[in-house]
Amino acid sequence: MRGRQHRRLVWTSALGLVVLTSGAHGQCAVDELFAPDGQPFDQLGAAVAVTPGFLVVGAPNHVVPPPPGNPDLQRRGQVYVLARPSEPGGDEWIDEAVLFPASTATFFFGSDVDADSTRVIAGVGTGRHAYIFRRDTTPKGSAWVQERRLDDPSGDCCSNFGLAVAVDGVHAAVADTAFDAGGGIVYVFHFTGDDWVLEDSLTPTSTASPANFGQSLALDGQRLIVGANIRDDRAFVFRHNDGGTPSVHSDDFWEQEAELAAPGQPGFIQFGISVAIQGNRAVIGAPAADNGGAAFVYEGPDPMAVPVTSAVWPHRTTLGDPELLPGAGFGWSVAMDRDRIAVGANGDSSQCPPGSPQCAHGAVYHYQLDSQTLEILAVHREVPATTRFAATGTSVAGISGASIPGVDDPTRWLWFAGAPGRSSDRGSVFAATCQTPGGCPGDGACLVENGTPGCQDTVCCTRVCKSRPECCGTEWDMACGDLAIELCDTACCDFTGGCSRRPLQECVTALVASRPANGRDAVLCGGDGNGNGVDDACERIQACCDPSSGGLESCADIDPSRGETCPAGFSPQRLGSFCIGDRDEDQVDDICRVGLDGDMTGDGIVGPADVAAFTDCLAGPGTPLDTLCGTADADADGDGDLLDAALFQITYFAKCRTDKECDDGDLCTARTCHNTTCVSTPTLAAFLCGLDGASCDPPTGDCLPP
Repeated sequence: MRGRQHRRLVWTSALGLVVLTSGAHGQCAVDELFAPDGQPFDQLGAAVAVTPGFLVVGAPNHVVPPPPGNPDLQRRGQVYVLARPSEPGGDEWIDEAVLFPASTATFFFGSDVDADSTRVIAGVGTGRHAYIFRRDTTPKGSAWVQERRLDDPSGDCCSNFGLAVAVDGVHAAVADTAFDAGGGIVYVFHFTGDDWVLEDSLTPTSTASPANFGQSLALDGQRLIVGANIRDDRAFVFRHNDGGTPSVHSDDFWEQEAELAAPGQPGFIQFGISVAIQGNRAVIGAPAADNGGAAFVYEGPDPMAVPVTSAVWPHRTTLGDPELLPGAGFGWSVAMDRDRIAVGANGDSSQCPPGSPQCAHGAVYHYQLDSQTLEILAVHREVPATTRFAATGTSVAGISGASIPGVDDPTRWLWFAGAPGRSSDRGSVFAATCQTPGGCPGDGACLVENGTPGCQDTVCCTRVCKSRPECCGTEWDMACGDLAIELCDTACCDFTGGCSRRPLQECVTALVASRPANGRDAVLCGGDGNGNGVDDACERIQACCDPSSGGLESCADIDPSRGETCPAGFSPQRLGSFCIGDRDEDQVDDICRVGLDGDMTGDGIVGPADVAAFTDCLAGPGTPLDTLCGTADADADGDGDLLDAALFQITYFAKCRTDKECDDGDLCTARTCHNTTCVSTPTLAAFLCGLDGASCDPPTGDCLPP
């Protein structure tokens, strides 16, 4: 049995619908899609689902012509599959297939849909069946086949089996809210490799009295969330249990992990009419809550670390709009991917035309949350159409650009919203591509806090924002800079003028002996274009220092070749020097402590290595210094001569400034800098050795027999 395949049709659209949001929340390009064979009352967009590869849209009231040879077969409802082009970065969605049961009379097929990477499941609003379709890839393209019709296990003639559906991998869930006089039940099916078989039947365990269990479903890996939005409205999280035999599925079952209720809310707010789950996070809509509705965000434990019996799902964040009026329906639909959440408000009437105060045009809200704290970082409200009873937001779906192969951009967010009431209930789908401000590359440095979204190295920026999207969505703060140090390669310049692109910490460790001017972030090694033996990227950067100001802000990198100059009050170091960080922990960048301090190698210590480096640069009076010997010019007269040597000698034999300068490698003696003088005390190792009459070995700290 096959879904109907046909020539590819171009979906008509209202191109150029650009919705701008206020403030620094970015811009969304919104397009409205109409089905190529749409009819009045189709209710296109009653359900939507999206995967990295395709978009699925239900039109449950579309009249499907009867097949040849069976003119009396009545079929109502179909599901559209729109494929995303394979080329990286493409945003156009192309009609790939139309799905409906091949030989079964159906009514309101496609009233609910879900999809994973290879399958689509569609429910039938009048009950008794749900259908799974599989995408087969052939050398000639993709073909969709009806893999299985799932029948109501109860055999009840009047069930609502198929009202809500979900699929992910080898599991599919189908709800029957009419079971047990409206209490509800959810059936979970498992794909064995050959067929779909019933794995478990779920009903809630609750001290309250929820009803309509199965009104909404969402499935992600080993977790299933079920909404029960009537009476004592609740949502329930279930976790898969393999029965202790992962390779045998006949003993698999699902356990109730948590019962969720709306915090601080009375009952009867339609909590659970919509649900979404991904990993350890869940979103639950409650469109009848105060102020036009709400959506609640919860976070649970790692299923690998916490058993079901100990699992707790605390409430973390509440989403809403205090300016909405009652009946706005905020939370009628919800969707989530990574740190982004979309919420539909299909009853919103805030921008109705004059004379139509309750036109229910609908709206879509999308949020960016902090990936760690789940605090709201940004919120956008889109009203893409103000026509009467469009009901935009009846269904929503969304996906982060980081989840789409070939895009891999966490600053992009795609959302889709069904508007089944558009154009005499013909319906439409609004498709939006939103770009977080800043993005990659940004304007600021990567390895430190820069106060703007993103940073100037595209590769580094993308790596960091994939882990912490807020670094591109709001501000590149200190946590973003620290993560960049861990994840990003940077230009590393060594004493010979060579340049390599390596992680910053590796540069510091591996090149310290050869005196790095290491890593101005976002500078790529450029080669020796001028033929002077030094990589151009290493010689064009200059550190600007103002040590008198104190603090690490006393150093700033500039690129004079781009017309950049030191900030007011700052003095330039030699070309080829970089801000290198505060490794001696004196709260001033180490590059700003070289020169008269005698720290030629920039390692925070004035020692023998500095003598060797200085000697190499001592070329005599009037001889211009090599580019990488600028710090040897202690008297700043442009050469390296005996006066510079005298000043260096004074520095070399000066008293200590930090504990690090007192460290002589003796593990039996602790040397610290006290009142500018190195003070020696026995270490704990030496003390313990002495208790046994042994002596302490300075290089190792081990006890030597007496």
